[in-house]
Order: sequence, then structure tokens, then C-alpha cells
Amino acid sequence: MAVEDLSAELDNVAETVGDPRLDDCPVVPLGHLEGNYFFFDRAGQLRRMTAASFSENGLIDLFGGAVSWLSAAFPSERKGFRFAKADAAAFLIEACNAAGFLSADQARRGMGVWPVGEFTSDNPRVVLNTGRYCADFDPSEGLFDAAMPIAGRRVGDYVYPVSKDSFPPPARDALSTADAATLFEFIRESWQFEKPELAAACLLGGIGAGFMTGVVPFRPPVLLQAEASSGKSTLMKLVKQLLGPMAVWKDKATAASVQKDIVGDGARPVVLDELEMPSGEDRNARIQELLDVIRSAYTQGQGGYARMGDAGRPLNAYFLAGAIQPPPLPPAEATRIVVLRLKKLGKSADLTGFGDRTAHYAAMGPRLFRRVLDGWARFPETLKAYRRLILPAFPDVPRVADTFGTLFALADIILFDRLRSDADLRQWVDLVDEDAVGVDESDDNASSCWHHLMTSHADNWNSGRRRPFSDFIEHALSSFPMAADDRDVLRMSGIMFTDKDGRVVREHSDVEMTHIAIGRRHQAIVQVFAKTKWRDGGYESALLGLEGAVRSKSSLNFGGGGGADASRREHRFRAVLIPIDTAFPEVSDHYEGEADDPPF
Repeated sequence: MAVEDLSAELDNVAETVGDPRLDDCPVVPLGHLEGNYFFFDRAGQLRRMTAASFSENGLIDLFGGAVSWLSAAFPSERKGFRFAKADAAAFLIEACNAAGFLSADQARRGMGVWPVGEFTSDNPRVVLNTGRYCADFDPSEGLFDAAMPIAGRRVGDYVYPVSKDSFPPPARDALSTADAATLFEFIRESWQFEKPELAAACLLGGIGAGFMTGVVPFRPPVLLQAEASSGKSTLMKLVKQLLGPMAVWKDKATAASVQKDIVGDGARPVVLDELEMPSGEDRNARIQELLDVIRSAYTQGQGGYARMGDAGRPLNAYFLAGAIQPPPLPPAEATRIVVLRLKKLGKSADLTGFGDRTAHYAAMGPRLFRRVLDGWARFPETLKAYRRLILPAFPDVPRVADTFGTLFALADIILFDRLRSDADLRQWVDLVDEDAVGVDESDDNASSCWHHLMTSHADNWNSGRRRPFSDFIEHALSSFPMAADDRDVLRMSGIMFTDKDGRVVREHSDVEMTHIAIGRRHQAIVQVFAKTKWRDGGYESALLGLEGAVRSKSSLNFGGGGGADASRREHRFRAVLIPIDTAFPEVSDHYEGEADDPPF
């Protein structure tokens, strides 16, 4: 299909100014605001000029050295001057005034797919800016097959400059439905998800959302919550290969780096791996700050801001992230962020061949991008259908329908060529329950408090890394005997094993191990919760909300407590006793009936 080129913009300005010299001008006057004048320079970059900038050298710079046009359009009668700079400046300022007001900081749109006006089923028109090429088109009419024009365009109220970075345009041949189904099956069957069908649909939909970051109305992030040896890193590499250079890939990111350095003026997917790093006593707090940024980009045109100089910009980003044991999500975030839980790979799993197929998936990416664009006109009605079916199950939390409806609709337009029946859509809809959403109001505070404790890192280094408390406890429940140093780490951190009456399980004792004791005022436990809503002892009442949790009847001796009191031979506290089958039901069978062979 035919695509508008820059000459149309120049024609509009030329008609307003009434000067034909703009027809072949190497730069494009875009507009003005408060003494600032905006242009696309000869290379298509967005440039800001003030009255003082229109010196001879300033104009030569703006025109990229193309003084021949300046000399022809504004010949100088003064010896030694190549052109009449005052006349050229007046002409360009007048042209910017004719183009109208422009706030370039807010109107600038970098790499990505953007809406033209409000995106609806009646107006699916989008602008695709790859950083080097730029075109606007209607996906319902089919993607353009002609060569894309060079970026450096104004479409409506927005400008799309050339960027120093770029990504390949979508392929001319879209991914077939058969190949899309094969990709879906590969994701579903190769990793051990808790809910394989749901996870594959959400992850594929998340990849689709990454391509369409700037136009999708909701951007529900996908967080891969993984156990060790689950293949998370390989899965993240698959995501990276499919999204290609369009994605921003970042390991060990912080909230500040995401806001300031990563997103810029684009609308791009951001792939964050290893959210659990770096470790330290503020680990969970730093992760929570990053999750706040991720959540803030949920709704198009709202939320967080990326700092660019002195100007704030909407954070147009879609996030896919991976982490080992991230902190718990508060209810407001749990309905926005989809958590896909990865379990340890089985013995029969084999992902060793993935490295040989990275080029295959990298080549598939542009075809998948084209597939999403070709089906984009169907997205509004598909989203509407999924939302209608999800809402009855969550009438008080409509955001759940926005979150899962968006991911399902994107996966649907990738896998199928037309809107399916309600019966077919329910294949995924029926998988959305409270467990999938991750919100259970009845015990959310208690479980979130416990999760925060278990994902916090013990003050102990092993092989150059710190381990969360859950690692030590799971080792105690599944390894016989337990290493003395691991036992000491837990004890000095305010955690021990007891029976239901609070009697401590010790080496060679016959005390039945049924409960985990958390020291109520132990210094290490207090420190874990110091920067949370459970500080100042609030964690005690929260943990007592766990099923079967009780206060110990007497004080327990935790020995050296760390910090200033580490030298004391006794460190006695009352404790909260939590049943092991409540805290770790998946591993409780390992110790039942083993009172005669305790793990210590």
C-alpha cells in the first residue's frame, strides 16, 4: 500500500508559509514552543533550536553541511559569507510558527508501535518506528509491502525521529498458524510450569504485548517465578530471541536504572532477568521498588515516568521478568502482574539443544511480529470477548479481566485466524482462578508476611552468594542429616525446629519435628521486617494468621543472636510456632514419621 512520505509534511508547511523553497528543504520545520524551534535535521533526528542557535555554524550543523541549499535559497551579498544567515533564520522560524505549537518532549515517539488517535476496532491505524524506518498503516488493510520510508516524520501531533539504535522491521511473510502452534506447544511441554496451558498462553501473549507495547491498552507484566534448576535462564533466552533487538535486555536491574536509562522515548519490551540480584539485607525492598515501576507501566498513558533531562515522560514499556523466589506481591500488584511458577525440571527434560536453535528462534521473531500486526485489527473484539467471560468469576476485581483478557487475546490472534466461539475461549478462561491470580484476601497478609521472610537472605555466604531462608529450611526437611553450619545459620537468624509444644529439636533428641519457630523479638528477624509494613513486631500478629500457627508457651533458647548480643551464651525469646505442613506442604512428607532419625 502507498505510504505517506515527508514531502506531504513539507507541502503543508509550504502552503501555509507560501514559500516553495520548503519543497526541497533538507530539514523539516516541526513547530515551536516558548522560544524553542523544532526540526528534523538532514539525518531525521529531532533537533531543538533557539534564536541564539541560528548562527552560521549552527545552521550548517542543522543542515548536515548541506550549505548548497542555504546558498541557493538565501544568497549573501556580503563577501566571505556563504549565505544570508539572518534571512535563513527568519525563514525557518516563520516555518516553525506556521507548523504550530509542539511540545517535543511529550510529542516525541521513538522506537516501537504507536497508535494514531485513539485505538479502536474502527480505528486500528498505527505507526511503526523501527528507529531507522517509519510508516503508518491500517493493519486491517494488510501490512505495507513496499519499502518503508526513512524515519524522521510527523504524524498528527507526534514526531517520530531517527534513533541511533534500531530493530529490524517485521517480516513480509507472517508466521503460519502451524508454526505458531508448534511454538506454543514447545513452551508448554519443555518447562515444568505449575499450570502449563495457562503459562504458555500468558507467556505467548506477553511476547505479543511486547511487540505492541505502545498501542496495547493494558500491559500486564509476566513474572517467571522459578525454582533452582528450572530452566528459567533458557526460557528467558527464548523470549529474548523472539523479541530480538526491539527488546531491552537487562540483568540485575534497579528501579532507577529502568526509569532513567532503559526505556527512553520508545515503546519497547523490557526483559529483566535475575530480579533476585544483588543480594543483601535490602534485597526485597529493592525488588519491591522495581516491581512498583513495573506495575506503574500497566495502563497506557499512565503510571511511571522515565527521567529524560528535566522532562518527565510516560513510561511506555512492557515488562517480562524472571526471578528466583521474589518477594510476595501485594493485592494491588497481584492483579496486574501475572506470576508463572516454574518448577525444577524433571530428569527426562532436555534443553541442551536449545543453544543450537537460537538462530532459528531469532529468525522466527520478525515473522511472529508480522503475525501480531496482521491480526491486530481483531484484538479489540477478542479482548472484549475474553473480558466478558472472565468478569463473572471476579466481579469485585475487574482488573483481573483486563490482565488475563489482554494476554489471552494476544495469544489468540497469534494462534488463530478468527475469533473463536465462547466454548473455545473457555479453555483458557476456566484456568483463571484465585491461585492463578495470586490473591486470597482471607490469608493474604499472613502468607505475604511469611513469603517475605522466606525470600529474605540469611546473613551467610555460600559459594559467593547469599541464600534465602527457604533454602536452608527446605534442606533441613529433605536432607538427613542437616549440616551443622546450616543449622547454626537458622538458629542465629531466629529460626529453629520444634514440636507442637515448642520443644526444640536438637541433635540426637527424640523430639518430633512438626513446627518452625520464629523468634518474636530476635534481632535478625526484626531486621528482616524493619523496612516493611510488618515492622515493630507487626510480623508476629501477621504470622499468627497462618493456619495452625500459635505462640510458644515459654521462651526458646536461640543461643547467640547476632549483632551486639552475639557473645551471649543464651538468647531467649518467645516464638511463633508455624506447622511445617502449613509452611512447606510440598516437602512435609520427607520428614513425617522420622522422629527416631531426626535431621540433626
